Parts: sequence; C-alpha cells; structure tokens
Amino acid sequence: MFRGFLFLALVLSGCVPQDNPNRSATSPSRQTIGFLETHWKRPLSLQGELPAEWSDLERNLGPGACGSCHTSQMIDWAQSRHAIGMGPGLLGQYTNPSDAAKQGCLNCHAPLAEQALSLGGLDSTVSHKAGLTCAGCHMRNGILFGPPAIEGNLPEGTAHGGFTPQDAFQESAFCAACHQFKPGQWTLNGKFLENTYEEWKESPQGIAGESCQSCHMPDRRHLWRGIHDPEMVQGAVEVKVDLVESTGTVHAMIQVKNSGTGHHFPTYVTPRVILEACQVDGSGMVLEGTCSEAWFSREITMNLKTEKADTRIPAGEERVVNYRMPRQGETAGIRVRLVVDPDRFYRDMFTILLEQGRGVEALLKVAHKDASDAVFTAWEEVYLF
Repeated sequence: MFRGFLFLALVLSGCVPQDNPNRSATSPSRQTIGFLETHWKRPLSLQGELPAEWSDLERNLGPGACGSCHTSQMIDWAQSRHAIGMGPGLLGQYTNPSDAAKQGCLNCHAPLAEQALSLGGLDSTVSHKAGLTCAGCHMRNGILFGPPAIEGNLPEGTAHGGFTPQDAFQESAFCAACHQFKPGQWTLNGKFLENTYEEWKESPQGIAGESCQSCHMPDRRHLWRGIHDPEMVQGAVEVKVDLVESTGTVHAMIQVKNSGTGHHFPTYVTPRVILEACQVDGSGMVLEGTCSEAWFSREITMNLKTEKADTRIPAGEERVVNYRMPRQGETAGIRVRLVVDPDRFYRDMFTILLEQGRGVEALLKVAHKDASDAVFTAWEEVYLF
C-alpha cells in the first residue's frame, strides 16, 4: 500500500462524540420515510397514462423536453456525472442489451422504466443513454414532485398542472436511495460497498444538520460536483507541512485533514487520492529516487469480494504522513502534492476487460481514456530549507 518511507498515523482528536445531542438532525421525518419508500421502490414502474391535457412536449420524458423551460437546470445537469450515468464504461460491459442482470445498474444509473425499454431496443421517449434524468428524480405516475417553491421558482399550478412539493427533496435521505446500500446488500469487511449516507450521519456536518444538497446542490444547482472536481477537493481537505532539516536526512510531517466533506475522503471504492512527497533542487526540480507516496482510498479486489485496505479519512479527522529519506547532495527542499485519481478502480477494471476481450471493445477504450484523463493535481507546494 505504501511506497518509500511514507507512513500513516491516525490522529484521534478529530473524532466525533457519539452522544452529541444534535444527532437527531440526521433522522428523516416519518413523512419523508414514507414518501421515499414509495418514490424509490425499485424497479420503477412505467409512468402509465399521462394527463390528457398535456402537450407532446410535456409527455416527453427526455431531459431536453424539461430543459426547454428549465434551462438553467438543464445546463447544469448536462455537465454533471448524473448525465453520463450510462456512459461507455457501463454500456461497454453489456454485450447483450436485453440481459436481465442489467436492472441492478439501471436502478440508479438510468432508473426510469422507460429507459429499460430503450436499452432493450423498444420505443421510448427517453433514452437509457441519458443517465439519471430529470424525470428519474422528479416524476412518478405522471405526477411531478420537487422541493417546496422558493422565490424565483415557478409557482405551483402552472405548466403540466404544477408540481407536488415534498420536503424529502431537501433531505440527505433522498440521496441515500443511490448512495447507500441497505442490509442484505453488498458488504466488505463489515462495511457496505456504498456507505456514503451512513458516513454522513456520523460526520460533524450530518450531526449539525447540513444536508448532502447543501454542498452538492448549493442554491439548488444541479451540478452534483464531487471527487472529479478540483475546486470541491480543494475545499474538502486541509494540508499542512512541517519541514525538519537534519544532517543527511530530509524529514517532513504532513498533515491531511478532512475538514470540508460530510463523509469519508474519498467516500467510495473507485477513487484513489495520492499524497506524494519528493526532494527538489534549488530550481524546484524533482530529484530522482527521492519520491514517496501514501494513498487515501478503500482498496478492494477486482471481483469485489475482499477489502485489502481502508486508508480513507473520516469526516473531521486527519492523517499524519511521515516523510523521511536520505538527503541528496542537491536537495534544497521538498515538493508535496495531492493527486486525485477519481476513476482508478474503473480504469484498472477496463484494462482487464480489454485484455480478456470481454465487453464492447470500442466503448471500453473510450471509458479507459476518460478514466485516465480524469486524474488531476488538487494541491501542490514546494518547501525550501
């Protein structure tokens, strides 16, 4: 897991008290629970007979139809990960579009029943390739749902008969439908494979009542930015470096604190965040053979059966990384940087599938390139003696 001489140490001072009186802030109301149990009952049912007075545009379940009026939401959604929920990486794994095993993926990646028809080659007003669409969250049985209106929103009782306001759209429990496994679903080492909602409930942000939407949908923006976004990552963690110069040795204590997320950093099994430290000369050039790195990630086997390591940082906690290596003759300081590889697990999986000749080669090649191109440096500093 670790190369060179970087080691991780858990600092307990960031732990959240278990008896915090505000813990009830994470508990959804009975009304919300009841609504969500019906709203996210999988697989979703077909919309059925839509109101006779609706126009052809209103009957169309595609995101473009919604975007003809909800322009700003459409623009945001089109840039989001939700819009590519059924991208080449997922589609490339299905050589048989009618395979019933696909439903487990469709439940979140393209949840509308009409999208399952599209994937099977049948006529539908919304394509499976559209991913998680507007209607996927907002429409059930021809009824439109959304959060209570605020100033600037369309008033109730306008187009398509208005909408039914639901507080659930403002609560983290709404997101848990796809970002939290439930009892009986996949676990590794006693933890759900997808565990973000439970992590949030134990976080300082969750206990304070800060919802998922408050960070990932500020001002009700439909961007859902996360680990793929440099600005979000930069706001998520704090990095501090204490450089100690000693004869013959370069020693640095590097502190990484998860101060800005309401869940583990990173939360899922697919990303790997790499903390790298290297010695540099007076011009800031890295000296060969002096780099070491540590990973913040949940490392699992490709068959999803074994957790090899979990070095993620829970919300509010920190890790201290200890860099200590022999000093080179030209060393004038060190460079420390935080590199984010958001799709690391997927890229490794696509590599194996391509090598084995499984799946749709053209799509998997695109997905592999996309995952490789997603790597970025979130933070970097050079410290001179």
